[in-house]
Amino acid sequence: FFFFFFSSRRRHTRCALVTGVQTCALPICFPVTIFEVILRQRLRWPFKKGFLVWLLVTGSMSTQAQTTLSWDRVMDSLDRHNPTLLRGQLEVEKQKIWQRGGLDLAGPTVGFQVGQINSALRDNALMFQQSMPFPTVLQQQKKVLAAQVEETRANVIVEGQVIRQQIAEAYYTWVLLEARERRWKRIEDLYTQFVEKATLRFDQGETDLLEISTAQLQLGQVRWKIRELNRERNYWHQWLQVLLPLPETWQPDTTHLFFSPQWPNQPTISPRVELAKSIQTAAEAQWQLEKNRRLPQVNWGLNSVTFQGTGADNRTYTGGQRFHSAQIGLTIPLFPTVQSARIEASRLEVERAKLGVRQESTQFEVLSQALANQVKALGESLRQWETEAIPQAQKVETLAREKLEKGSIS
Repeated sequence: FFFFFFSSRRRHTRCALVTGVQTCALPICFPVTIFEVILRQRLRWPFKKGFLVWLLVTGSMSTQAQTTLSWDRVMDSLDRHNPTLLRGQLEVEKQKIWQRGGLDLAGPTVGFQVGQINSALRDNALMFQQSMPFPTVLQQQKKVLAAQVEETRANVIVEGQVIRQQIAEAYYTWVLLEARERRWKRIEDLYTQFVEKATLRFDQGETDLLEISTAQLQLGQVRWKIRELNRERNYWHQWLQVLLPLPETWQPDTTHLFFSPQWPNQPTISPRVELAKSIQTAAEAQWQLEKNRRLPQVNWGLNSVTFQGTGADNRTYTGGQRFHSAQIGLTIPLFPTVQSARIEASRLEVERAKLGVRQESTQFEVLSQALANQVKALGESLRQWETEAIPQAQKVETLAREKLEKGSIS
């Protein structure tokens, strides 16, 4: 029945079959006790049948297997569920909104005057003034915003690459540990049989206590190794849930694994190199912007005033008419010390970005070649196992079984 969770070292209690883990006695005994009480009551069979169906359904629902995902499905789900990648996508969208938001211009100045402006009588005047950078500065600001968007996008791609590396390490480490655990469980079965045989031989007086003690010690070491592998595998399983938090708990699919010993086509573009290039482009755009900011600012305005009295044309005005004028000017920086310092700092940032590009390019070439050599070596080792080691081990096993059947060996 599905109430029994363990099978080794078992003993019988009043309520259920319980193993050496004492903490499992209560959850096992409780449902079995209810089960006995209900079935022993003098109830009609349809009610008992319905209770059994409910018990089986709820039990199966609580013991459902975890969802298994292949590597392709993990990669398909990563962009939609990983928090780091989702934050990166939102950051790119934010930068695009900033780019669409336009340029950072100062607001216009609107003024109103009342008093003796043009005569001894009371007049009024409306003024509108706007100050804006030189047109080349505005164009360069657009280039800076575009470069910042590309830098953010490249940074998100690098973060995605790091996340994929982390999840690949966790995914295949879990697969490896699961395979090792299966192997050690097969070894445990062999040692369990060995302990049973040693116990039987000891009971019949064919051997001493040393053999059975050694066998039990070796079996305990094997079980300790299985517990260690299980704890390590649980750690990587939890780390997978953090990297890819799906609505349901999932684990890697070990039924459709394929390992190719061939090194793929040599990659020509590295995300980190592209990020370094985008940083350089943004630094160059900022440097050019700082140099253009030495140009004067453009100021323009509109004025509208009234006039009362006799004008220059010998006509009399009563203030009902308005006179309009326009003005334009330039703001020339007389003390460019601060701006010169900004230009020099931007130039150094460009040099720093160029060094970053060269460093990332060199590192990419070296690491790519090192990984290619490592994959090549692992492929040769894999072929050696497949063509030499495993066939020879199979021959040894076949010969050993033949000798066992003939009685030559134990």
